[in-house]
Amino acid sequence: MDDNIYLIGFMGCGKTKIGKILSKSLNYEFLDLDMHIQNLEKMSISDIFNKKGEVYFRQLESTILSKTSNIKKTVVSTGGGIILSKKNRLFLSRKKTFFLEVPFPFCYKRIIANTINRPLVKEKSFYQLNMIFNQRETLYKQSSLISINNSRKVYLVLEDIQNYLNKT
Repeated sequence: MDDNIYLIGFMGCGKTKIGKILSKSLNYEFLDLDMHIQNLEKMSISDIFNKKGEVYFRQLESTILSKTSNIKKTVVSTGGGIILSKKNRLFLSRKKTFFLEVPFPFCYKRIIANTINRPLVKEKSFYQLNMIFNQRETLYKQSSLISINNSRKVYLVLEDIQNYLNKT
């Protein structure tokens, strides 16, 4: 198994947490796209949105996502909005991509605890974020091989992912 594994889902669904644990269990590298972008730009996602705009951020995100084809044996945790681009959805749908599915209230509880790097949270209400969540859910499902319920114990989530990987 040399292919990369991609984790997608709404902000706060646990992509980074699951990604780090999964990469260790598979002896893979781990790449958090948002952290990578922040390191490249030397500023937070919020600052990138404020100073350079969302369009700039989304183009950079797409470029870096496509470059992951040049690396192997890596678990890639994507940003919540990665699926907004049709090009990204097509890319992800052809890879080992897992949608970490979590009910919105769980995500919301996690994201309000960390609003620093989440530009949408500062300007949107619970209701508005829930609408964004609902709009994106179909795109996550279209972009992934399988949806994994991530509102359970971590070991069960990892077991589901590994069982699926063993079948392919």
